[in-house]
Amino acid sequence: MKNIVIIGERYRKRLEKPLKELGIEILWMCDNPYLDPRLAGHADLSAIRLGKKIVVSRHIAENPLYVNLLTYRGYEVCSMYTVHGKAYPEDAHLCACITGEYLIHNLRCTDPEVLKNFNGEIIHVNQGYTKCSCCVIDSNALISADSGIERMIHRYDIEMLKINHGSIVLDGFDYGFIGGASIVLDDVVLFTGELADKRDKLCVEEFVRSRGKYPVYLSHGPAFDIGGAVVL
Repeated sequence: MKNIVIIGERYRKRLEKPLKELGIEILWMCDNPYLDPRLAGHADLSAIRLGKKIVVSRHIAENPLYVNLLTYRGYEVCSMYTVHGKAYPEDAHLCACITGEYLIHNLRCTDPEVLKNFNGEIIHVNQGYTKCSCCVIDSNALISADSGIERMIHRYDIEMLKINHGSIVLDGFDYGFIGGASIVLDDVVLFTGELADKRDKLCVEEFVRSRGKYPVYLSHGPAFDIGGAVVL
């Protein structure tokens, strides 16, 4: 079955060619006007998939083109309950990390529509950008630089590879995050570029392969944070 992903359209020039060469279909998401312009194209802030339901920002819910495209593919589209703001934590309502039966997020900012449509165990952490912070390899394994997430999931059946901050570029900020610079599919993990920290790069590649997947680089330059992708 062909992979379909939602990615911010501002990254089209850099990523369309390598993604299409891999046979991936892309739904390009327009910028979210409710968010900080630097993050407006980040899919992980504007949509979250919960099985066959997708909770989306109002700029998507109010656009018939996007709703029809998602409905045609068999998804029920739900508008978020809260309203996005341009500053944290008001921009992180949908940026929850889901791994297997667990939802990991700062529950003080999780949108109620997300909690209503998630059937599983919820893990509260202090990080609101958990989807961006975590590259979820499979239902029991993830990669992150966040020490707070590492401490909390230690009590659950989730293996985490801890990496360093600073290896990923995010325009307008000091650094980006591994979840925002990767797309995880059935048998591959796509990275927008290479981690600047060579030791982390080798550890990540080894970790990905240990989970039965293969690392693939979409560019030869440094990894850059695009807000990840919503994989359908």
